[in-house]
Amino acid sequence: MICTVFRPKRIKDGKIQVARMYRGRYRLGDDPRVTDIPLHTNDKRVAQQRLEEIVKERQLESVGLLPPQASREAGQTPLSSHLKDYVADLRALGRNHEYVYIVERTVTKLMEECRWKFLCDVTSDSFVTWRAKQAKAAKTLNEYLASMSAFLTWMGKHSRLDHHPLKHVGKVQTNGRQVRKRRAFTDEEMRRLLAVSGPRKVVYLTAVYTGLRRGELAKLERDAFLLDGPKPIVNVPASITKNRQQAVLMLHPDLVAPLRELLAALASSSWRKSAKSG
Repeated sequence: MICTVFRPKRIKDGKIQVARMYRGRYRLGDDPRVTDIPLHTNDKRVAQQRLEEIVKERQLESVGLLPPQASREAGQTPLSSHLKDYVADLRALGRNHEYVYIVERTVTKLMEECRWKFLCDVTSDSFVTWRAKQAKAAKTLNEYLASMSAFLTWMGKHSRLDHHPLKHVGKVQTNGRQVRKRRAFTDEEMRRLLAVSGPRKVVYLTAVYTGLRRGELAKLERDAFLLDGPKPIVNVPASITKNRQQAVLMLHPDLVAPLRELLAALASSSWRKSAKSG
């Protein structure tokens, strides 16, 4: 093992110059790597003591008796600060704006209601206790767990966490516990909706015949619709689809004519005003 302090030397103008501050050099056991670190002192005894403390910490870390330094520092940082970094990383990765907003809001609310301020506060027991008191739907409770678990997993990947406190928390059973059962409109319900939808009728028709989501429809541009060919299509770019894959969808014949009228009227302010009021 190597453990020594020294002041770096260099030759300048033919003369040997010795640095004022000490540095340390160490190697642990059979590890071939030699680590060189600044000790930020010009006192040799202080430098030796600091180096010995650093080496002792590294030895304890190597055998699992002490968490890594990055984890210890993360444990002293408020969870809210870690969450800001997580949200910033999600945005940098190009995650959907609405998704990032929901994740930040969900995790923030959970931390507030569970009184989690630091990593040491996050435990499976505290989460399960909080969940048992909730009147929320099973699906909603599982979304809270998923959002918080994803946040903690991200912290683990970035060496801010050495164990996942919610890793073994199970999901709530959703079968038979749906608060609101979702279903498709019946033909009669769709006919009644279209009869009173006014200028929005073509939007509803497009949703029915293409299966596109509301957010995807809202982001479509005029040039996405190719209506003049033998097989009219809508080209949905990967940038707006949920799975980030381009989709080319054939358009139903009953939809082509209303779409042509809509695209021709888009420049008309009167149509825009009637659509907004509808």
